[in-house]
Amino acid sequence: MLCNSGKHRGISLIETSIATLLIGMVISSTIGLIGPVMNSTEIAEKQVIARQLIDELVAEISAKPFEDPEGVADLNIKISLADLDDLISLSSIGVDAGERTATRADFDDVDDYHGWVSRPPCTADGVKITELANWGRRVTVRHVSISDFTTVSAERTGAKRIGVQVAFGSTIYAEEQFIRTESWDAIREQE
Repeated sequence: MLCNSGKHRGISLIETSIATLLIGMVISSTIGLIGPVMNSTEIAEKQVIARQLIDELVAEISAKPFEDPEGVADLNIKISLADLDDLISLSSIGVDAGERTATRADFDDVDDYHGWVSRPPCTADGVKITELANWGRRVTVRHVSISDFTTVSAERTGAKRIGVQVAFGSTIYAEEQFIRTESWDAIREQE
């Protein structure tokens, strides 16, 4: 025979509802955290890709000489003192007259990279990296003051500041600037 002592053992409907509500709140707050974590993981992945793209291009540019190895004399131009301004423009930043520019493999000095843009990124010989279709790289080269690398100069100074940017869509994920000087080439030649 069973004895009914008046006390009921078990879980009431109210207790079950409260427990369900608490579990629901914990799950919804956890789901709210997953979005930002996934977003930060995506940003971190993009920063790694950007760093690899920038490091590759900086290493490539750094390996090039400061000045065109063929020099102005190879252009077979007779220059008078009156044409000195034209000489300066011929030796200014960018690809020199008569140089090929089909691919980066044709670039023979650091300032040939000025204004170079690639979207999507490509190898030095021009092969597009199709897996990185939304990525792009851009290079700027400027003459800068030898005593203050932040001061851009319109004239040849013996120092160039090279800037490389890597972007996904319109968002820049990596940017690097470095300085190259004429004296650095002289030091490398001595080694």
